[in-house]
Amino acid sequence: LLACLLACLLACFNHVAVADNCNGGPVEGGAMCSTMTDLTACGSKYIEIAKGVHVQCAKSGKNCLAAGAVCEPEKIEKTLAFRSSDAAGAPAGWNYLTSDPADSNTCNTYRFSPGWTGTSFWPPKLAGVVGLEENGKTLLDWSKMDWSTNFKQYIGPGNSATFDMNFCDSVSMKLFVAVPWHQDFPQRDAPLQYKDSSGNWQDSAASRRLVTGYGMFSLSNNNAKNLVIGPASETSRFWRVKWSTYDYMGGFQATVSR
Repeated sequence: LLACLLACLLACFNHVAVADNCNGGPVEGGAMCSTMTDLTACGSKYIEIAKGVHVQCAKSGKNCLAAGAVCEPEKIEKTLAFRSSDAAGAPAGWNYLTSDPADSNTCNTYRFSPGWTGTSFWPPKLAGVVGLEENGKTLLDWSKMDWSTNFKQYIGPGNSATFDMNFCDSVSMKLFVAVPWHQDFPQRDAPLQYKDSSGNWQDSAASRRLVTGYGMFSLSNNNAKNLVIGPASETSRFWRVKWSTYDYMGGFQATVSR
């Protein structure tokens, strides 16, 4: 058994080192892997076919890397917590704008219009609990994040609000969560929108629902209704959620892939 495992591991490492090209060239998507070694126990693996370009070959039956398997681009997934307009509550590498990020030449920027408005008891509830779960799956957990700096915690209420995001790469929105302030101010339904190739805003077909969990406020209980949207099938650099009316809010989370 040990000899078999060693042989399999050696085959995997040898295969990755060789890094077979798809039909002889570094093609990210849609190509056929005509030279893949038939390995039956190594699992699904990414291989580098050019510097910085990775593909994953789909399983064919029991074979994990088989001749004729379809090469797909490596999926990169990231979850971003937009806890405030203050720098301490922004995702790493992101900047808050007071103007529309879609009009900016700077990417990885975001805005809530009309903006975060104030602070309250510190630390917030989400600093110490898992914020949102659904059917046994954690949707939002900010408890392990840095809460050492007090920042603006809440928004609203008001009318005609948007939360805008300008990404550096075209992404798909796997999950978006709008966090309420607490149970007495449930999230309102609102569409997820994206800019199409013509620069026009379109409604995403992503499903929307209210899921009960915690709000941001330190005295929130677990009956606060969070707005959960996704997954979306569309891809774009520009995404937003647009409310016709809203109550007090606590923050936003976006999980994207590209």
